[in-house]
Amino acid sequence: MQFVKNKKSVWLVLGVLYLLFIFLFSYLYPFGMDEYYGYNLSLKESIRRIFETLWMHSPKIGVVFGSTIMYLGKWAFLLINPFVQLGIVLSIFYFVYLRLPDYKNLQDLPACILIALLSIFAVSVPSNTLFWIGGAVNYSWPMFIFLLFLCFLRAQYVGKPLFKDIWQNWLWVLVLAIFWGMSNENNSPMAFIILFAYAMFFLYRKITLPKWFYFAALGVIGGLCFMFFSPALSARMADNASDFASKPFLTKIFFHINHMDIFVRASLCLPPLTFLGLLICGLDRDRQAFKNENFILSLICFIIAFGLASALFLAPNIVGGRPFYSATVISIVAFIFLLEYIGQAYRFMLLKYVSLLMIVFSVLILPLFAMPYFDLHKQAAERAALLSAAKLDGKKHIFLPYYLVKSAPLKNYDIIFFDVLYTRPDERLAYLKINVSPIAVVPSQLKLRGLESATLASSII
Repeated sequence: MQFVKNKKSVWLVLGVLYLLFIFLFSYLYPFGMDEYYGYNLSLKESIRRIFETLWMHSPKIGVVFGSTIMYLGKWAFLLINPFVQLGIVLSIFYFVYLRLPDYKNLQDLPACILIALLSIFAVSVPSNTLFWIGGAVNYSWPMFIFLLFLCFLRAQYVGKPLFKDIWQNWLWVLVLAIFWGMSNENNSPMAFIILFAYAMFFLYRKITLPKWFYFAALGVIGGLCFMFFSPALSARMADNASDFASKPFLTKIFFHINHMDIFVRASLCLPPLTFLGLLICGLDRDRQAFKNENFILSLICFIIAFGLASALFLAPNIVGGRPFYSATVISIVAFIFLLEYIGQAYRFMLLKYVSLLMIVFSVLILPLFAMPYFDLHKQAAERAALLSAAKLDGKKHIFLPYYLVKSAPLKNYDIIFFDVLYTRPDERLAYLKINVSPIAVVPSQLKLRGLESATLASSII
């Protein structure tokens, strides 16, 4: 790549393309059921709903993020989300290399491209975790905080702290750690486990922990307690645990196998590839892999990813596999560490070839990946036009077409969309081939359009 004269312009163009990609698909994904609950509310009502929802329905930081976004409008999500996703890519890069990419040359380009493409095509249900407002604020946004703390911890360990250990920084670390502790059911316990293991390792090595670490631990424990002791999550966890405990042994095994299959497929088989690579490299005594930092960190991240995925094995009914998002992201980190180890130990830059392979895969699959989004957006625009026309004509009842979401080339890329006017088609009507079914609609969702009721026409049943 020496023939490229203006290196910074290459980085700039690729960065802008990535931001535009996230912006475009976030724009194409229509408002779903969750968004309408927080849409068009006053500031006072939005704040009231945040506190009510946090304690009684969903005690996660995503509620704060999502409610704030919905008060501001979708434009805020379209502006913020691309930079959060870019932040995830840069955080992974920093955690692996302990620095940001060097924009003065193109040496870091293969690694950045690979991380960026994997963060889209090798994560669980990108439609829900990256582009849907309700999903992004609950999965990928909290994961950005997760990765930031991993960067803080590793930088501190190698003696290159990212900030001074002063009281002004303790305060924002505390707040950020509370957010980390309130991430979700698998991220939050893992946050505590990571901090505990980190503290024990420092104690074993007789290294003094920085004061900001204690504020981080306090924040994580506080957020964790708030989330797991709230009435809503306590009831849901109790239901899941009792449901799982009551099942026969073979059924429990099936749950594990099924969930592991979802996790592996969502991550483009990175976990088994990483495991195989770790096994082969670990058995090579000549290389002394267990004395190499990249190998050790790949192994640790692999264990963390498996732990994040295993935390969901007690939840038999996982909606679309999106809770595996954090596990798939850490799988990417483990894979990158392994590629770096292979490059060091065997002097073979496998990362460049994998990056090239991922580029080819992404280019080939992109048209099929994108088509369902454009089609769904077109249907949403047509429905909006019908609603607007009905309002102008003074109609109080309207007949709406049912969204037909096209399938993607891989199941993990299918769009999971929760229609604001749709709950679930009656199985008996489907069996009898009845083509029209009335739907129960939350009145406030139609009053926004000046309508009293709607009927949903399904062309599937």
